[in-house]
Amino acid sequence: MSTGVSGIIYMGKKEESYEIDTSFYLEKLANKYRIGSKFGGNVSEEVYRNYSDETEGGEMVFEIMDSPLDTYAEQLFEPDTYGEYETESLYSRMERVQSMLEEIVIYKNIDKIIVDLNYLFGFKEKEICVKVSDFAEVVSSLYKENEVFVPIMRVIIRK
Repeated sequence: MSTGVSGIIYMGKKEESYEIDTSFYLEKLANKYRIGSKFGGNVSEEVYRNYSDETEGGEMVFEIMDSPLDTYAEQLFEPDTYGEYETESLYSRMERVQSMLEEIVIYKNIDKIIVDLNYLFGFKEKEICVKVSDFAEVVSSLYKENEVFVPIMRVIIRK
C-alpha cells in the first residue's frame, strides 16, 4: 500500500496575497529539508476533496511526498525494516519533517497544522495532539507499536 501524507495548515489570514507568500515560503522549506510537497490547488483532486468539509477559507491543504517527482511518501515514512533509506533511520527522516513543521508553525499567523498519515484511505484509527518539538519522537514510537506497518493517524500540531 502506498503511504499518503497530507494535511491542512490553518492560517489566521484569508487574504490571497498572504496565501501566495505563505506558499512560496512553504516550498522553500520543503526544498531545504528535501521533502516533496504540493500546496493548495496543486494537491491531488482526491486529497482536496477529502478536506472539503474541514476548510472554509484561510486554510491551505498540502501533500508531502518523497521528492518533487513522486506522488506518495512511502520511502520518507516507511519503517526501518525495509526500503531504500538504509543510511537514514526513520527517526532521522521524522526529524527532517519535524524541522520543517517547526519552521511552519512559527511563521506569521499559522494557528495549527494537521498531518494525516494514510488517514484519507478510509481508515481513521488514531488522532493525537503533539507539540511540534515532539513530532519525531511521538511518530517514531507509534511505528514501534505497529511493528512493521506505517501507522494510520491524524497528528494535530498547535503552537
